Amino acid sequence: MAIIAFVSPKGSPGVTTTALACTLSWHSRVVLAECDPAGGSLMAGYLGGALEGPRGIGELAVSELRDGRLEQDFWGQLVDLDAPKRQRLLLPGLANPGQAGSVTPLWGRFAEFFTRLEHENPGFDVLADCGRLHVANPPWPILRAASAVLVVTSARLPDLSNAAATIEAISRDLRDNGVPPGTVRLVVVGGGHGKGEISRALGVPIAAHLPIDRQTAQVLSYGGTVRGRRPLMRAAAALEMPVRSMVDRRRARTTWNTMAAPQPPAFVPQQPQHPQHAPAQHASGQHPQPQHTQTQHLPVQQPLQHAPVQHMPPPPPVPQHVPAGQQHVPAAQQHGPAAQPPQHAQAAPSATPSASPAPQQAQVPQQAQRVPAAPSQTPQQASHLPPPPPVPPASNGPITEELPRAV
Repeated sequence: MAIIAFVSPKGSPGVTTTALACTLSWHSRVVLAECDPAGGSLMAGYLGGALEGPRGIGELAVSELRDGRLEQDFWGQLVDLDAPKRQRLLLPGLANPGQAGSVTPLWGRFAEFFTRLEHENPGFDVLADCGRLHVANPPWPILRAASAVLVVTSARLPDLSNAAATIEAISRDLRDNGVPPGTVRLVVVGGGHGKGEISRALGVPIAAHLPIDRQTAQVLSYGGTVRGRRPLMRAAAALEMPVRSMVDRRRARTTWNTMAAPQPPAFVPQQPQHPQHAPAQHASGQHPQPQHTQTQHLPVQQPLQHAPVQHMPPPPPVPQHVPAGQQHVPAAQQHGPAAQPPQHAQAAPSATPSASPAPQQAQVPQQAQRVPAAPSQTPQQASHLPPPPPVPPASNGPITEELPRAV
């Protein structure tokens, strides 16, 4: 359970007696630390001054300030309350309240060390008797590090009024220092107002109700034989389970909130490795980690590749003067698959011979102006039409040429 802090409001006695009763009755290994700045009372009260020599938190503070030996000297400053079992140990408080100034800078150091005692082998819970908070230099770091803060008060109205001020001061300090709520509980001693009424008025749940047992309180204050069957000791022993359950629930809630909180992305993109630095890494024996292209540097998406489109130059314009015999190109030859050059018709003999045939300008149809080039020809081959072949001479007379007649 780590640290369980006991606090008393102004004018409410019984905090040291309650902490000592829990120390002597709980089943776990316990260290009772007197952290009251006003000074400890167990060395002279319950122990009756049987131990000689300075011992306690004051000597431990001097050792830490001078040599930094808190961990080494801690176990030598403890008193075994149930010798020789070493299950219930006591760290005595200040013998002189004037030494509180030397302990005040070390409250945070003590809180850190007390928290680690839970994980020792064997582990110990620390019950910190913090006394009254309305004094100079209260041990606030101990309260902030505590898993539970128990405010011990009586059920009478004056003490409850002081308890309300103490609870408000503790809650404000814990909230300002980022401590999750739910650590403060009430321990009511004696009769008076009902537990439900007290809890609603102060806004804090009640952990336990301790009876008035003057005989046991006398033994715990001035020494004697402690009887475990007395009402106060039995009530103090029953307080262990509620406090432990409360601490476990609070830790589970804190762990759940931490796991449920959104976490930042763990992936951090790496800088691209330059080629000039690669040989130095291999020479030092460090092999670079494999780089994942899809997560570090996405390639630029390339456009879809289409089949290359051959842009053929437009065919040359049809000459205005078409030689005789080429005035009309058949449609089958214009749009044929091989696009062969047009065949020139052989001139027929005429009855009226002519000395020299005169070229006539023919009207070329619109569809014959663009002659597609053959697929196998290159643009250079399709740019000029071959000259027409010469007309062979007729076998039965002179060379004549018949012009097409208009239909």
